[in-house]
Amino acid sequence: MTVSLKGKAMYFKAFCMPGGTSRSLLQEQRNMEVKMNGILILAHGSKRKEADKVLDSLIRKVKDKTGEQLVLPSCLQFSKQNLEAGIEELIQKGADKIKIIPLFLFDGIHVTQDIPEELEAIAAKHPGLEIKLGRHLGDDDRIADIIADRIKEI
Repeated sequence: MTVSLKGKAMYFKAFCMPGGTSRSLLQEQRNMEVKMNGILILAHGSKRKEADKVLDSLIRKVKDKTGEQLVLPSCLQFSKQNLEAGIEELIQKGADKIKIIPLFLFDGIHVTQDIPEELEAIAAKHPGLEIKLGRHLGDDDRIADIIADRIKEI
């Protein structure tokens, strides 16, 4: 039997226990691990509040394109929603597997040192939490397409 729970499928079946008592695997679910994905879009951050609106718009678009609903913004600087706060919020919402996408064009010091070091410290506080850092935006034909479009706009 399949039961949908907040978009996740749970499988269980009845089985017979010694003495003839019956119970479901749902009652034995503690033995089963179900990973809930959380996604953090990590930007540099800005003192300008307009930047938050752009990031929030990107979050909505990512949710639409991926079908994922547990997608949050965070920033390295100038925001209360820093990397650690973003991860903590995802954990509070039930995520135990977190994917972090750095919204950085280049793999500079933030991407190669600052973020991995901070993630290592955060992971040490949360044993069992799975954190994966994705690639920065980098050299991507889709970015070249955007640049070409911007050139045409001028």
